[in-house]
Amino acid sequence: MKILTKITIVLVIVLAAGIAVAGIGFAMTGFDVSAFTKAAKVISDKDFDPVVVTPEGDFTKIIIEASSADITVTKSDGFYIKYFESEYTETHYNDDDGVIKLTSKWLWQKSLFSFSTVLSEAGKITIKVPDSFNGEIDFQTTSGNLRIDGITAGNVSLKATSGNLTLSNATIGGDASLCAMSGNIEVKSSSAGGALVLDTTSGNVTVSGASSFGSVKVDVTSGDIRLSGFGGIGVDAKTTSGNITIKVNGKYEDYRTEVRTTSGRRKVNGKLVSNNFVSNPSAGVILKASANSGNINISFT
Repeated sequence: MKILTKITIVLVIVLAAGIAVAGIGFAMTGFDVSAFTKAAKVISDKDFDPVVVTPEGDFTKIIIEASSADITVTKSDGFYIKYFESEYTETHYNDDDGVIKLTSKWLWQKSLFSFSTVLSEAGKITIKVPDSFNGEIDFQTTSGNLRIDGITAGNVSLKATSGNLTLSNATIGGDASLCAMSGNIEVKSSSAGGALVLDTTSGNVTVSGASSFGSVKVDVTSGDIRLSGFGGIGVDAKTTSGNITIKVNGKYEDYRTEVRTTSGRRKVNGKLVSNNFVSNPSAGVILKASANSGNINISFT
């Protein structure tokens, strides 16, 4: 009887919550029955219209702000931008004063009670840039993956609340910053003249392939850190919960190596070391690795 009572209470709470949400949605449509009915539908690719822009000129910056989209940048002969418009989104594009800017957000008052299928095409923003481009890239999305592949650029900033971030075969003249609340970060066969800053609350961080950077800083709350493919630069890698693996292209004696863990094993060049381990204190390059809960393994080649 007690179990039945608990189940009944839960069902009543769920029903009440559903009625409350429906009431809010009805009010958001201005108590318009036809608008409310129209809003409660399945949204798919067919509800979106593609837009293709091929701007000409010298551009120094590309800004993309999207509430939900996978954004990809690759190399081409010229500038190319493809995105999608719909009555369920508010989209603005301009390419004035040397800056390409695209903003796209969902109109929740129209789509609150809609059911979205997997948007195979409409959920994508595709950008292509020429070899001559060396400007800044600033991308932000609430939900979606961000990927830069095979281009040159000045400074790069990728931010996602939920989504994976990828920098592949890219040459960045300045700083590269990739930040995610929930998602994996991967940097492969890329270089940055300035700092490489990688930050995720929940996700793994991987740097691999032949790479070069001014410095590397990685901060993870929950996830593993795997760094390899570079050497001769300062590294600062931190994770609250996760393992850290660093493979350095360089000699052990050239690095001041600092290793700290609260709970976990610590290895440097295959040997177990003590907590708060510091080697070669007078070396010119500093490598730091710290984890509250996790193992640390650092090797030099």
